[in-house]
Amino acid sequence: MKKDNRVIAYLFLIILGLLGIWILNPFQNDLVVKIRIHKNGEEIRNVFYLKDNKLKVVSESKTIVFKKEQMALLDRNHKIYWEGSLNDFDQNLAKYRSRFNNSDEKTKESKPSQEEICSIKITPDFISIAGYVSRKYELIKNKKVVEDVWIAENLKNYIRYNLDLNLYNDFMDELLQHSESPMHEHLDLFMDAVENGFPMKIRTYGEGSTTESEVLNLIKKNLDDSIFVVPNTYREVSFDQAMN
Repeated sequence: MKKDNRVIAYLFLIILGLLGIWILNPFQNDLVVKIRIHKNGEEIRNVFYLKDNKLKVVSESKTIVFKKEQMALLDRNHKIYWEGSLNDFDQNLAKYRSRFNNSDEKTKESKPSQEEICSIKITPDFISIAGYVSRKYELIKNKKVVEDVWIAENLKNYIRYNLDLNLYNDFMDELLQHSESPMHEHLDLFMDAVENGFPMKIRTYGEGSTTESEVLNLIKKNLDDSIFVVPNTYREVSFDQAMN
């Protein structure tokens, strides 16, 4: 797959672990957030625009726009786009990824019991991320740390959001089932962490690789609704065409 498509198909869903709470909760402040992703020696930078329950993600040549249960995937180089529901996206992404994997069913296995194998540890360790003091949380599976999450506990009141846990869990469960993130197996534990504040950094330990997603800048800014609209100069195409 092309580099930018790998960002969409593999890394974008992991980043939603950082930002999914914004999609489902109206905010009193519009936000612009710059994110850096490191994986296998590659660095990718995305910019997120958030207003009410709308989210726009801009990568190198792709743009993704969320409006509650609807989303659009735009290719800025070719002026084309695909639009559909989250369920449509989930199904199309599974088919798209199956062409590059031996089996597209392996990530749909039953989730293991969280009580038996998973736990979350609140550590006394703090670092500064994008100017905000963030506490380190460890997500542990079978006595092994599978994910580190740094939470800016003072940002919850600053951004002013209220989290609908049931809605968020359903949303993340659908989107993460085809990703490489172990969050899919322990969403409730992850929510225990982000309920305490805002996730600024996530480090996921995979088999032979580590993915790190970090907030570089978080800025309050008034955003116009028009930036979440597909330009009328774009042509609608199939999902595969928008991804290629």
